[in-house]
This record gives sequence, C-alpha cells and structure tokens, in this order.
Amino acid sequence: ALPPERWGSRPQVAVVYGLGECAMDSGIKARRLEQIFLSLSNNKNVKAVVFRVDSPGGDGMASDIVAEAVKKCAEQKPVIVSQGQVAGSGGYWISMYGNQILAGPSTVTGSIGVIGGWLYDKGLSQKIGMTSDYVKRGEHADLGLGIVLPLIGYRVPSRNLTPDERAKMEEFIKKYYDVFVGKVAGGRKMSVDSVKAIAEGHYYSGIEGKKIGLVDAIGGLEAAIDMARSEAGIGPDQEIDLIEIWKYKGLFNFPWKMPSLPAGVQDNSVYQYLKIVCERPGEPLPMMLPGTYPEISR
Repeated sequence: ALPPERWGSRPQVAVVYGLGECAMDSGIKARRLEQIFLSLSNNKNVKAVVFRVDSPGGDGMASDIVAEAVKKCAEQKPVIVSQGQVAGSGGYWISMYGNQILAGPSTVTGSIGVIGGWLYDKGLSQKIGMTSDYVKRGEHADLGLGIVLPLIGYRVPSRNLTPDERAKMEEFIKKYYDVFVGKVAGGRKMSVDSVKAIAEGHYYSGIEGKKIGLVDAIGGLEAAIDMARSEAGIGPDQEIDLIEIWKYKGLFNFPWKMPSLPAGVQDNSVYQYLKIVCERPGEPLPMMLPGTYPEISR
C-alpha cells in the first residue's frame, strides 16, 4: 500500500457548547468557558472554533466575560457562532463577537434589553417566623440585608428602595442598557442607532434576525462547521479532527439540580425569577425572554 499523501496531524476544528442560563458556575459556566476560549486562541492545532449557543440569558457579568473571551479568540482564528433553540438576551451577548452568526429559521434571537428588580420582605419573615439583625452605619448600609429563604437559600432585602435609591437604580439600568447596545453595535459592525431601533427587549426568529443584521446566515450546526472549515482555509475534501467541548446533552439537562428542592422547581419561571433577582438585588440584568417571567398579581 502507498503511504498517505498528507503527512502530519490533521487540522482541528473545536465545537464549544454554551448551554443554559448565563451564570458564572452553572448553566454556561462562564469561568470555564472563558478559559476554554483563551486556551483555544493560543492552540495552533485548532484552526477554527464553532460556538454552539443555547441560552435564554441571565447574568450580565457572566455573559460579558464569555463575550470578551470569544472576541479575543476571533482575533486569532475564525469563530463561527451556531445559535440553537434560544440565543436571546445574554445568549445573544455571548454570540455577538463571532466572525459569523448562524441561526435556525425558528431560533429565538435578539432580546437586547435590560431589566432590574427589587424584591423585599413585606411581612414574609413574620409569616414564616424568621428575623434578621444588623448593625447599621450610613444611610444605605442596610440595603439588601434581610432573611435568607429556607431551602432556596437566597436573601430577601428587609425593606423597599427609597426614592433616591430607586432613581440611582434606574440610572444604572439605563447606562447598562447603553453598554449592551454599544457592544452589539461594535460586534455586529452596526450603528448604535440601528441597534437601538431593533433592541428594547424585542426578540426575533432566525429568519427575521437575518433581515435586520443580527444573524449572518440560516443554518444548523453542520452548516456552521462547514463555514468554519471554509473560513480557516480547509478544503471540503480535507479530513479534520472535530473536538467537542463539552459534548451536547440537551438544553434542559442541567447538572445543577438541588436535591433539597422538588423535581421541576428549578425550571419553574417563578423560581428562576426569584433566583436571578435575589442573587443580584437592584442590579441591571439582561432582558429575560418572554415566558420566563412569573405572573404576579398586583
């Protein structure tokens, strides 16, 4: 038999998965994703990266950490973003610096917006027989202090915001929104005004997203891999090694279920809303997708 015509190792294409809520140590696991992208950017054997995103959003800091790592990697080699079922809010944030963004026809994408919330103890602690104590020095020193909900483990502030605190919170949210819009404009090479015209929390299908510039092409994961090969200058007939980080297990198979809670509670919209607001009371957060908010009667 004749020896193979091509000597040496085959070029590698890495498929990286960002699945679940945008959080530091759960969901997409932003801390680990950052290190993965920084490592891939310096790996000469990896010629291109496909970033498979399936996320409804979440923590802005987690989203931005991953986005900046993707941006640095894209400066060294092609990074093709493949949006799955949902890539909205923080899910779009982590997508926006890809060299190309592909989405399915029915992918939920966009949702460029910011929310903020303040849940506080309005008689709840008395009903469940819990109290909280603190020593206060300064007008706002007690902001955010209160009981910790049993089982759930999240703190509920003991009081509402003052008018001055509410005004500061609104100002912070608006500034954060401007940051989000500006980053999308930079990542997608669009004007700030054109992004504002399609932002404000609006979400789109993949087809609509392509029309307005949020998506470059319609296609699935295989199409994204083919595009990554092409962008890296790898011929269609040339063999490659495909590396998966981490292997896909489906959007809703998260490993962070807490055994102390009944099955299904962590997927409940009320629980998700309480979790994200209680973890960051008063902080601006990327807009969550419709259907993830609880129905609250006034």
